[in-house]
Amino acid sequence: MIASIEHMRVQANGITFHVAMTGREDAPPILCLHGFPEGWMSWRQVMETLNETRMYAPDLRGYPGTARPRDGYDVFTLTDDIKALIEALGINRPMLVSHDWGGALGWIFAHRYSHLIRKLVVVNCTHPKTLVRAVLHFEDFQTFRIPWVPFFQLPWLPEFFLTTALGRKVLKLSFTLREGKKGAMNVALVDELVSRFQKPEDFRGPINYYREMVRTQLASKKLAQLEAVYDTPFTVPVTLVWGGEGRCATRRGGLEERQGRGLRSGMETSPRRRSLREPGGPRQASAGNQPCTRHHRLTSPQAGVRRAHPWGRHSPKPCSSSKKRVSARLVRRDYRRKGQIEFHSTQEAFRCEMLNDAAS
Repeated sequence: MIASIEHMRVQANGITFHVAMTGREDAPPILCLHGFPEGWMSWRQVMETLNETRMYAPDLRGYPGTARPRDGYDVFTLTDDIKALIEALGINRPMLVSHDWGGALGWIFAHRYSHLIRKLVVVNCTHPKTLVRAVLHFEDFQTFRIPWVPFFQLPWLPEFFLTTALGRKVLKLSFTLREGKKGAMNVALVDELVSRFQKPEDFRGPINYYREMVRTQLASKKLAQLEAVYDTPFTVPVTLVWGGEGRCATRRGGLEERQGRGLRSGMETSPRRRSLREPGGPRQASAGNQPCTRHHRLTSPQAGVRRAHPWGRHSPKPCSSSKKRVSARLVRRDYRRKGQIEFHSTQEAFRCEMLNDAAS
């Protein structure tokens, strides 16, 4: 049964947010944060499927549907927005599920406000501290994997270009080039996302996320404030869902090396869980017709999926050769927090984990 989606406008942190909701009010709550350049509808397929939960999916600050103030796009204000939304919606410790830029905010929110959520789920987003270090140190060619960031530092030109006919074609191409398996991406949804940005004002807020993050790295006072946030340990478990074929950041950005070297003492990993398909566990799991429906620990050698996107159909990826083994130097030493970090290999595992944890 497909759940119906309701829409409402909510006052939070001084601005008005559009929020999509589905599910019974007494069901376990899940709050979803979208990525760039997307919106609440990125989570529509998940919301229609998980009718056993109460799901909330806002359009974040500056995106079409929500207010577009001139300022407030730094990570401190943006995570305060999430806090204010939780309070305004009256949600009691939801599971926070986040993707891309929403994932970056999810990481920082968990550092600042762990007591407001029961668990953090991040889909395809390296911890911001890890990503910045990788860019500055040219680790795994990460500096060249996000070429739009320097372009976004220019005034007015990026939002003007991306709302021209040519710019919207480039924007659509930035989605479809990452399709992975042919036919896996919902192109109609991509068209819907791209069509939201018709005027330069529609893009100014989302692009300001990048501008403000760079300014934070260059301003010593703000950077010191952010480093202090990173030094605050998590008090909730964390699940990382990673697309093995992602191009913006590689698997090295999402997973620790097999032996888990370099992890700080405040970090715990979940015990390895075996596949339902293979008694031998993740190492023996293959890319057959049925996906593995259990998740694997962060350091498991069986790692990837073709895509890990809210609107995509996932398929397991064989990892028998040494080239497919998980290696993630970018994540070591940067997580000073308590809680579990788990890695999901399929969409079904993601769905089961969300249901099980939301109900617990």
